[in-house]
Amino acid sequence: MSAMILGGFLFFSVSIGGAIAWIFSKLFQHTTQGLSLLCGGFLVGLLVLDIIPSSFQIYQSFGVILGIFCWLFHLSTTRYLISCFSCTKSLGLSINTSYDYPYNTY
Repeated sequence: MSAMILGGFLFFSVSIGGAIAWIFSKLFQHTTQGLSLLCGGFLVGLLVLDIIPSSFQIYQSFGVILGIFCWLFHLSTTRYLISCFSCTKSLGLSINTSYDYPYNTY
């Protein structure tokens, strides 16, 4: 593929991505939640429409399902270890994990 065609594809894809981001910024009025929603939607769409189906085509189903279970086990173990050995407990600090952080007043 020539460099001019590839450059054209790159230019148009970046322009379309910028237009979508601008529309979402106007739609959600420049909030962090709107940006998180946009990025999360892109990631879920990428996983569901591309990565998971192609991994089932390339690898055996047992290996993919075993990999998912190993990932979930690793995720839960890491979360448990972080909560158990967190330095904030020993220092007496508290972490605000509420989702409405800027608006709550404790």
